[in-house]
Amino acid sequence: MKRTIKSLALTVLLAAFLVPAQSNAGVKVHVKLRPPKARTVKVVRPARPYRSAVWVSGHHVYKGGRYVWLDGYWVKRKSGFVYIQPHWKHTARGYIFVPGHWVKR
Repeated sequence: MKRTIKSLALTVLLAAFLVPAQSNAGVKVHVKLRPPKARTVKVVRPARPYRSAVWVSGHHVYKGGRYVWLDGYWVKRKSGFVYIQPHWKHTARGYIFVPGHWVKR
């Protein structure tokens, strides 16, 4: 009986380590510190790489316990959609980052 319980416990323990961890893709991280203001520098956009390209403005992201600036870049337009720029949203629990995304027209 003890051997069966030990075997079962060992199996459960091993399964916990062998089963892939669940993705945190939908998790929102609340940051208590207000994000820095966007840089006030004159941005020279690189030439549009193709006619349907959409510019994504530079913005701050929170990595490694601090805010990091990401320069702007071009993305391919999705027909029938409007691009919403990445931004920070203030909530009662702090600030959350809303990545850039496409919204159907």
